[in-house]
This record gives sequence, structure tokens and C-alpha cells, in this order.
Amino acid sequence: MKKNMISKEILFLIITSMIILLPMIIGLIMWDKLSNPMIIQFSDGGRKFGKANKMYIVLTIPLVLFVFNLICFFANYFQNGKSLTKRDIREMLFIPVFAIIVLVVLIGGL
Repeated sequence: MKKNMISKEILFLIITSMIILLPMIIGLIMWDKLSNPMIIQFSDGGRKFGKANKMYIVLTIPLVLFVFNLICFFANYFQNGKSLTKRDIREMLFIPVFAIIVLVVLIGGL
């Protein structure tokens, strides 16, 4: 293996980070189409309640998830001697999956 190749762990971090930041990019592209404030809570009957500023929804939530992803990655990466186990990877996949769910529920419900 060449020394300048990106390790599979760093590639995992890059891919998950891109997935986590995807809702922010889509939200910025759709900025004018999003209502302000945005609905963030729904009852079991489909009634809408609870609102938040679209800046919070589009920027803050993905950035918090991105920072959380970095913390989890580096905590596991250095704890395991600069490698990730399959279990670590499975557990860390929760964060990008959660980011996509947030995108679909909050931004997708225009």
C-alpha cells in the first residue's frame, strides 16, 4: 500500500461527514422555498406544532451532528490504536442515518 493513500478509516470519516452535511447543503439550496419559522414537531394525528427558525434547522442541527461525528470518530480511532472495528463503524453509522431522517422529516415536509 502506498503511503499517500487515504486509510479506510479516514475515508469512512469523509463519507459520513459528507452525508451529515448533505441536509445543510440541500437546505441552503432550498433556502427561499423553506418557511420561516419551520414546523419541528408533529402530533400522532398529524397536527403541526412547535416551530423553530430555519437558520437553526438548516445550519445548526447538521453542524452539531458533524461535530458529534468527529468526536465519536476520533475517540474510537485513537482508543483502538488508529483503527476502527466493524462494531465501531456500525455504531457510528447511526449519525449519518439520523441526519438523513432529519432532512426528510423537517426539510422534505415543505
